Amino acid sequence: MPYANPQSDAAKHSHRKATARYQATHPEYQAMASKRWRQNNPEKAKKSNGYSRKRHLSSCYNGFTDNLYNIMLHQQKGQCAICPRTPDQERYGKFHIDHDHSTGNVRGLLCAKHNLALGLFADSTEELATALRYVSQCQ
Repeated sequence: MPYANPQSDAAKHSHRKATARYQATHPEYQAMASKRWRQNNPEKAKKSNGYSRKRHLSSCYNGFTDNLYNIMLHQQKGQCAICPRTPDQERYGKFHIDHDHSTGNVRGLLCAKHNLALGLFADSTEELATALRYVSQCQ
């Protein structure tokens, strides 16, 4: 039954819960809605993404900036630090910033695949060496 006052806190809370339930069971809806908004508002989307990226880089990577990203990308000859992939082959046109999780120091720029792989090894050189031996012996 509809609420007598649709602007009441209870009505708004109920609507938010229903929306969250729907979005949880239909993730493609949120992605489609976000894409449509970005297409309809390219200037706002560009400004918003740039601001968020700037804040994220600075706070998560000890003051890392887009300028430092560009310098590092040039030093890596425009490629992932591990493979020959280029940023334009990535989903968002940028590499992931690989960093030491204990110190926060940036090590290099990686494609999504290699960033995920290293992340799963949790910076353990011992596990990486064991994995390398395993793959080598199975060839």
